[in-house]
Amino acid sequence: LLYYDVAGGSDGGPKERQKVNLNVVGDSVVSFAVLSLAASPNGKMVAACTDKSRVIVLQAYSNRQLRNLYGAVVEEYDTPTVCFSLDNTFVYCSSSLAVKAQGSDDLEERLAQVTAMCGQISIFELKSAQEVLRLPCHERAVRCMARHPQKEVLITGSFDKTAKYWG
Repeated sequence: LLYYDVAGGSDGGPKERQKVNLNVVGDSVVSFAVLSLAASPNGKMVAACTDKSRVIVLQAYSNRQLRNLYGAVVEEYDTPTVCFSLDNTFVYCSSSLAVKAQGSDDLEERLAQVTAMCGQISIFELKSAQEVLRLPCHERAVRCMARHPQKEVLITGSFDKTAKYWG
């Protein structure tokens, strides 16, 4: 993870501020990819959603891992999104769940069908690092999510062509 000062360079452009290794042991072997990042509203934490169904919560500008959150299903080619609650006590992460093919009694026919992914939001409490709620919110994968800057409100958008407001 690279931190930059946007206008910190001598030419007025971005200047690298700090490099942080996301591997807890500090080695250079990369066994996961970061697919989504979010800064906490207070600026003290960063959440990194990986392709290994793991959200790493870091102390900002540090390699100190505060929590590892497991429970959101994120596959290699998913497009997850992650954000913090307004009071920094929860992390919201989009999650996908395979939906079994329906309509036929023939197993081979069902297996030949493309499996759809339904979209949900996993809500983690930071203090306990536990998933406390799962919102089954869309018929297809969630493609975007945003939190209102002053209210505890989420908006989700999905490949099912719907947007939902969670207040």
